This record gives sequence, C-alpha cells and structure tokens, in this order.
Amino acid sequence: MSLRGVTDEDLKAVLSENLTPSDSIKTRERLFGREKTLRTIDRAFASPGRQIFIFGDRGVGKTSLALTAAYLHTGIENLPVYVMCGKTNNFGQTIQAIGNALIPVEQRMEKPSSGGGFNFNLPGGMGGVGLSGGTQSAAAIPVPQSLNEALDIIRYVAAKRNTTTIVIVDELERIDSTPEREKFAEFIRNIPELNANVRLELAPQIRTVA
Repeated sequence: MSLRGVTDEDLKAVLSENLTPSDSIKTRERLFGREKTLRTIDRAFASPGRQIFIFGDRGVGKTSLALTAAYLHTGIENLPVYVMCGKTNNFGQTIQAIGNALIPVEQRMEKPSSGGGFNFNLPGGMGGVGLSGGTQSAAAIPVPQSLNEALDIIRYVAAKRNTTTIVIVDELERIDSTPEREKFAEFIRNIPELNANVRLELAPQIRTVA
C-alpha cells in the first residue's frame, strides 16, 4: 500500500519521528497516566538535598519516567547524566561513569600520551637532533577509592554545569553485592552536605521473592 504524493523516504521519516516502540520516552506528552507522579518528582527536585527513588517491576516504564521528569525539570538544553548498572559494575565504577559522562567520549577514547623526546637523524652520515612533543593524554575520571573521592566527582559534575544537573542511575538492583549497596547508601546520605546543584534519580527494580 502506498500513499499518493508520499515517498518511502517521507514515510520513514514520519515513522522514525513518531513511532519509537523500543526507545525510552523523554517527553511529557508521550508519557500517559503519570502526571501526578511527574509533579511529585518535579517538586522534590526543587527541594535542596532531595534525591529520587523510582521503584517498579521490569518493563513498567521506570526509565521513561525518570528521563521525562529530568527533561521536565531542566529542559533539553541541560541533558541529564544517564548511567546504567550491570552485573559486573560496582559502586566505584558507577560513580566513575557519572563523572566521565561530562567528558566528551572522543577525549576518553583516545590513546594515552607518549612522552616527548629527542630524535636522532643521520642522513648521509651527518648527525642531527630534534625534539618531538608528546601526544595529548586521554582524559578520564579515575575510579574513586573512597567516599570523599566519590563525592569529589559530584563536585566536579556540579562545577561543569551552571544549572541543576540530574543524574539517572538505572537498574541499580543489578549490583548484587551488599557491601557495594551500602556504599551507595552512605554516598547518597552525604550528597546534601556538598551544597552541589546535583539531583540523583535512582531506578531499581522491585525484587520479588518466590
């Protein structure tokens, strides 16, 4: 079936813009039935020191709710920081990812620098010497080794943005280690002491017991 006056490319563009079943929702008009929750989250964001936990079973739309709430509060000009937890992640790696999100990926992926040095050239038996500069080192946030270093990363994130920054930590439940979870709890308790304009949205899945 074809539409008169509409090319395949036009149709693909319309579908791509309006039909995104596999993509998370990020705008209020496409998130149905969550107006009350969005208002509650937005008010909590406006309160200094408040952090947000969004609980729910897998597939109920926690990520879409978190993203929509973040865009609603800060606008598209100040994109939220989004990090995903995995089975192999620990507390330090997750906090490292938050800091690294503020560094352009091309800078983080470049090879580490090699130091400068002297070059010796001997064309035709004649000696020569020159100085070569080192290549630029890759920029990356190190894995924090203590609570204070983890909080320093939040200070860094706040310093890189002039307005409120919302950090979404998704699928927190995939980190199984109890000691690592306790590090998150201590970390969250201390964030209000920083007076940093950063808010956390944590989206763990509800665990059910058979």
